[in-house]
Amino acid sequence: MAKHDTVSAKRVLASLEKDARLAQRGFMAYHIGLKDSAYTLLERAVVARDPVLWVMTGVPYFDAIRREARFQSVLKRIGLGTGG
Repeated sequence: MAKHDTVSAKRVLASLEKDARLAQRGFMAYHIGLKDSAYTLLERAVVARDPVLWVMTGVPYFDAIRREARFQSVLKRIGLGTGG
């Protein structure tokens, strides 16, 4: 898939609708511009105690989302929020 092939990425994301990997799906949605969907999935990941959420918070690939106030709120809910 090409780096900016959002049509294919959206198709893949839709095919994963019933997939239990909430944090991964949330980050994927974020990176293709579906921010509201991303935060819905990330909030569900918090409730489900998805361990991947904790791991992904330190990966440089996700630097952009970590600067957002909404993501800082998610981090605070899991005890990791320290500000942007």
